[in-house]
Amino acid sequence: MPAQPSIGAVNAPLDPNTAFATKTALAFKNAYTSQNPSVLLDMFIYFRNNDQSVTYKSTSSALLNMTSDIFGNISSNIAGLPKELNPEAIDKILKYIHGDALVFPKPLTDESMVHKSFIAACYFKQSKLANKLKTYAIENLNMNLDWDDMYNFVQSLPPPLFMTNFPTSIDQLP
Repeated sequence: MPAQPSIGAVNAPLDPNTAFATKTALAFKNAYTSQNPSVLLDMFIYFRNNDQSVTYKSTSSALLNMTSDIFGNISSNIAGLPKELNPEAIDKILKYIHGDALVFPKPLTDESMVHKSFIAACYFKQSKLANKLKTYAIENLNMNLDWDDMYNFVQSLPPPLFMTNFPTSIDQLP
């Protein structure tokens, strides 16, 4: 008969599976970056593009649900975002949610991308990232903007619109 462990004893794991988190995160990051069909990317996020047409990104509903309260009740794998959000900022925040770093080029030729990313981060309920963007803008770029006004603007935006069909026009976006 094998020896019974004593009550309260902690058994060391045979394999702590330490690579799991890294491998999983890298799989989601690479899937989002490539935008190739993938079992990991099961949701389509539609938004306005710079040319005023509709575009989309394939995303992970699981990651959106886990990291963004605005996606707490996903009712469809197709969602439209408000037309007012900047498309490049949306992509930066979606990349971030899927495990990528938020990076601005140096030299930064378009400082407005920082506050547009702040607005998108607030919309996606990424408050820690939004605070980092605000601090970066103030301390590194000397941008003294009305941050409260931008936050209030975000609060006035509609939530994502969950759809049954793929939108073909920006008029179908919230």
